[in-house]
Amino acid sequence: MSEGTQLGNKLAGHIAAALLALIAALPISCAAAGENKGVVAVVNDQPITSFDIEQRIKMTSVLGSGRKLTRKEALEIAINDRLKRAETTRLKATLTDQQVDAAVERLAKGSGTTVEGLETKLKAAGITMKALRVQLLTNLSFNRVLMAKYKIKPHVDEAEVDRKLAQLKQDPRLQPMQIFEIREITLPMQATGELIVSQMLQARAIEAQQIAQKYTGCGKANEAVAGIFNVKIGKVIQIQADKLPEKMRATLEKAGTKTLLGPMRSKEGIQLIAFCGKRLLAPEGPTREQVQRMLTEKAYDTYEEKYIRDLRRTALIDYKDPSLEQDQTQ
Repeated sequence: MSEGTQLGNKLAGHIAAALLALIAALPISCAAAGENKGVVAVVNDQPITSFDIEQRIKMTSVLGSGRKLTRKEALEIAINDRLKRAETTRLKATLTDQQVDAAVERLAKGSGTTVEGLETKLKAAGITMKALRVQLLTNLSFNRVLMAKYKIKPHVDEAEVDRKLAQLKQDPRLQPMQIFEIREITLPMQATGELIVSQMLQARAIEAQQIAQKYTGCGKANEAVAGIFNVKIGKVIQIQADKLPEKMRATLEKAGTKTLLGPMRSKEGIQLIAFCGKRLLAPEGPTREQVQRMLTEKAYDTYEEKYIRDLRRTALIDYKDPSLEQDQTQ
């Protein structure tokens, strides 16, 4: 994975923190055949496996806060999941498949994609659509129980939505940032011995100068190295401008996109640096619908915590992995 892709993933994680807070609180469990191994806890005779824990961690990272849960945190959420599902089943408050379909469509639309696009995103992270459906089914069904028990009205004041939306838009992580794109051209050296190394350095430096003379731009690097034996052209790397030393930024901009920096000595041999350009990256901010959904979910949090505490008092929870057991003094 290129640094550019990593940067994109990080930005997406930051945006998800504001847009999809709902997911962080959702339940998950859908171990397939052969995945029901490594039981780490049992809740009222219902096992929780290492697979369940890993799925929860991935789901929260991809569509939740962006922060990677610890295994202990993921286990406690999974325990609460089991209790929620049992309670909604007991009270016959479970949603229908059609209602879950509608919830998936709303989530995809709110994320700026289609159901197919959402499924592709989940699959790339090793998460199945079935896992997401189980999450939505359990969480939304349990909200039904909370509404009936505590008479919660799922309504958020419009002025509150406006205030939260304005606050999120001011988040530094969602502000436009300048991106520098560079790539490395390396002429490796494999010779050993002081004299041979000196001769190789001189020869490779001459070849590097020949490349620099023919170089006309980042997209034509292959043409510039034609005829030179054993040259490595790296992928384009994207780096935030403020992460680069000021002197290096100035040097890159002064060199421009049609001139190579170097040659210079590196661990591998002789290196040249190509400045491919810069661009402004402006992350897409949250929509009003997404903020409204996030605030609506928050309205359930206090009541949910109380209900779950009551369910845990009468539940039989057996931790099979002592390292993941909840600290009872907390």
